[in-house]
Amino acid sequence: MPRAGGLPTHSSRDGAPRDTLLAARLDAAPAPRSLLRSVLSAPGRLVAPFLAPFASTALAQSRRTRAAWHDLRALLLEECLQSVQAAWPELRPVPRDGNLVTLFASLDDTLNGRVATLKGGPIAHAVTAEMWSDSGGFGAMRLDAFADVSNAVPHLMLHLNVLPGTILFFFDLVPRVDLKMNDAYLTRNYLLPAPGCARALSDLVASCLNDSSLTPYISRDGVVRTFMASPSALLFTVPADAKGVQRIRSIAQEMIAAWIALAKAPLGPRVDAATLRTRDAVTRRFVYRDPDTANMRLVLGRETTDKLCQLLAGM
Repeated sequence: MPRAGGLPTHSSRDGAPRDTLLAARLDAAPAPRSLLRSVLSAPGRLVAPFLAPFASTALAQSRRTRAAWHDLRALLLEECLQSVQAAWPELRPVPRDGNLVTLFASLDDTLNGRVATLKGGPIAHAVTAEMWSDSGGFGAMRLDAFADVSNAVPHLMLHLNVLPGTILFFFDLVPRVDLKMNDAYLTRNYLLPAPGCARALSDLVASCLNDSSLTPYISRDGVVRTFMASPSALLFTVPADAKGVQRIRSIAQEMIAAWIALAKAPLGPRVDAATLRTRDAVTRRFVYRDPDTANMRLVLGRETTDKLCQLLAGM
């Protein structure tokens, strides 16, 4: 049955999970509260003194992860979005089926989410999305903004996965040309500081690689590695604690500031509109090939997941 203002719910499993951090979590053990309940049962009381330290550690990690989720949600879906809307006040929500927000959930309601789309100014399609499993203590969120053909500025992608004890973040300004064939585009957008910014995006990446608090994450999926061919691509894990959240905050704020500055600067190297449209269509449809999309089909079902992909791609 569809939810009011939402997508149909579904939980059929129609394939094997792809090898990603999210897939590992979907098949993970029960939440810490289940462990506590087993400890407090009659047989469990016999081993409670031995399991209590582990249960306490798991609960503390669960609290830190939930706190990280709420802080990062405020950063990405509120602060970063507000920065983009302040730069282009004409950017407005686009109703879908009469609703500004589309809701979705798994059949058992253990995983719930929402998607909202926007459009206006030089932005052809922007989307915010989030999903969270309170029982599992994990979730994902994203803010994407795709420029139209009037401005060849790279697209903005800010994605976060929050897992027990760990945050995975993928931030990028996605190029709209073949960088090997367009040195002017490469230099303007990635190798030189954007107007008013202290450093180039390539220098931001270098600083993250030199930061011992961040761990580079190399995807096993060939499609992901192929699409992450930008000098600004950041794919790292960081502990799900206050320090990890603060590090992500500083990186996201720097990347948002650079992207807005590049988009508002005088137009850079001219790019043929037909070239932009062709490449943009491939970029926006990446969500259909993302390995985590395949994983979500196992939880939400194919129909709901494919409708979510339509909303995310805006095509």
